[in-house]
Amino acid sequence: MEDEKAIETKLLKFGHCPSCGATDTVVGRLARSAKDRGLMAEEWEPCMQVIQGVVAQPHKVVLMGQAMPAYIIRTDVCCKCGAVYAMDIQLTTAQQQVQAGRTPLQLVPNGHHK
Repeated sequence: MEDEKAIETKLLKFGHCPSCGATDTVVGRLARSAKDRGLMAEEWEPCMQVIQGVVAQPHKVVLMGQAMPAYIIRTDVCCKCGAVYAMDIQLTTAQQQVQAGRTPLQLVPNGHHK
């Protein structure tokens, strides 16, 4: 069996739109209004969409509990130019596991966002 190298959790943050440089986002603007009225925690950073997945070769057998490289991407829309872009990308690991009513491969991040 091959030695598994630990996959270090990394968080890559992008503070502005890569197209125009603006920092105002659609969901961020809506959340700011809700935060001003006390409807959500000030430190929470909402997003439009969360995309997550595992980097795995199709049809290759993965052993239970085996760590796999994984990603979590949070996106939003720029209010100035309308570009959809990644606000942040978390590189992490997922473990092969089986739970009733769920798919066998579940994302189990080592770290988390606010």
